Amino acid sequence: MIPSKFQLKLSVTAPFKGKKHHFSHGIIITAPSDSLQWNIKITKRVVPLAVDRNRLRRQIIQGIYRHKDELPTLQFLIILQRSPATDQVEPIIQEIITKAKTLHV
Repeated sequence: MIPSKFQLKLSVTAPFKGKKHHFSHGIIITAPSDSLQWNIKITKRVVPLAVDRNRLRRQIIQGIYRHKDELPTLQFLIILQRSPATDQVEPIIQEIITKAKTLHV
């Protein structure tokens, strides 16, 4: 369990409209925001077990949190479209962070 002081605020806008940016395992959609916000969507089709989906989501959030001061203040929606191997999560996190640092709306 992530302590509440380390959790990122997640808000969902309906519908989420923004620019699409592709990376190796999915899409990052950005929208203007006053603060850094992340939404991470991992469907059952991509990762069938809830335990694995939650672990992957938690690892991505923790990776993002380590770099939050370097990221632009945008609202991000990450949609994973391909399942990563369990030992390949860190390169995906690095790819998301690298991509996010270059994004502007």
